[in-house]
Amino acid sequence: MVRVQAATADYGAALVMQKASRIGGIKVYPFDRIEEVTDLAAGRITAVMEVDPVAAWLAAKRPDLRIVAQVPGDSQPLGIGFATNQPALLAAVNGALAAMQRDGSMNHLKEDWGVP
Repeated sequence: MVRVQAATADYGAALVMQKASRIGGIKVYPFDRIEEVTDLAAGRITAVMEVDPVAAWLAAKRPDLRIVAQVPGDSQPLGIGFATNQPALLAAVNGALAAMQRDGSMNHLKEDWGVP
């Protein structure tokens, strides 16, 4: 049994893995229980699937957790989506991201959250 968050890329990857008989079952958790790993500690599930930044954050908060693998062939990149009729919003976000890269604040955020 693998725990995933509802309506995420992890859920989609878990469904594919279950269909291919690579995992036995899926237990879906709501977003407000992202930090809960009691089922894992109690042996009611065998793994927790999260995107890399969330997995790194959880592992940093819980020294008893380890990131042991990445879903093969699925890097689960993160992205920000906008409606196609929002070019000004896209330009503003791209500008803000570029500024954060230039001034180092992106690296500070990564360090604060403990993500690569």
